Amino acid sequence: MENSLEIILQRTEWFRQARFGMFIHFGLYAIPGRGEWIRSNEKMTIEDYQPYFDAFNPSEF
Repeated sequence: MENSLEIILQRTEWFRQARFGMFIHFGLYAIPGRGEWIRSNEKMTIEDYQPYFDAFNPSEF
């Protein structure tokens, strides 16, 4: 499939006209998949949260 600017603009016309937007928010909390307040809500210690720091690599998301 060709991805010239003209084709991309044609394919995304509805999205742009509908004014639909999407904000993708992710961080360490994306690993357990329970939201950005996981540490607070589950009263996690730094030690409990550390494995997520160790595993998080945004270039692989």
